[in-house]
Amino acid sequence: MKGKPSAETFTTLLGQPERWGSLDNKTLDQLVHGVACMYGASNDDRLVDIITELYAIYREKIPSEQRLFNYEACRERVEQGEISPLGLLPFLLCDYDRQIVSSAALDFAVLQPGEEDPMSGVNLLLEWATSEIAGNPGAIFGGLVVCGDRRVTELLKAHRESLSVAEVEEAIHCHSGMLVAGSIEFYLDWLGELDSERDASLYGAVAAGLANQVLGARDMVVRDIERSFPVGAGEPVEVKKKWPLKDYAKIIAPRLNAITARETGEPIMPHVLKVWGLI
Repeated sequence: MKGKPSAETFTTLLGQPERWGSLDNKTLDQLVHGVACMYGASNDDRLVDIITELYAIYREKIPSEQRLFNYEACRERVEQGEISPLGLLPFLLCDYDRQIVSSAALDFAVLQPGEEDPMSGVNLLLEWATSEIAGNPGAIFGGLVVCGDRRVTELLKAHRESLSVAEVEEAIHCHSGMLVAGSIEFYLDWLGELDSERDASLYGAVAAGLANQVLGARDMVVRDIERSFPVGAGEPVEVKKKWPLKDYAKIIAPRLNAITARETGEPIMPHVLKVWGLI
């Protein structure tokens, strides 16, 4: 980031939390970038409390668009191997913005190296999403659903009951613009296990998640994908198969119709079927 404070000024500012609230936006933005990268380079636990306090001020003063830009600059440094994926954690755990948190979750999942377990980053994210450590656990979960890799969505099934309805409602609004079979079928499987009256609020949220898959799509092609974990190990995304949306809709139509047939109470599924072009 251009025009950043000198190392001496940076160190001085970190040691003067009483000044953080009065910093101009540019300096505050640069200070957060610097401490995020410092944590990514050092994994120094002494920085955790500093980051938590500093980011709370940053979150209140700096618009989400600029925070996202700062996040993307940190991610670029991770991708270039300058710092570890831990440099993404201030944005992942301390921000509340859906786009920032879900993007950070997806990026951390594929960037966090695991010598023996390629899902190590995913498992850490699930641990954080189901504890009180995260500012927006629903967006972390949603970012992992967006990932769309079936290995990931299979892991999510064991953790979905730990989410509140409000957190599920946050998760269902996370999207990448790409229709991915693994994400679609995650919501379809979940919806098929719910009772429309007993689980009314959750049922409605998951059904909306299924509709949102289409509503948020940039193109009408469904892809079955597999991601590289970590991303540097090969092509970031391998497309295993793809279908025009209308053809894929026909494949899942029997399951959608079965859910519709047993729905009681306020009808929700007709709207979902309409979004999917099935009525």
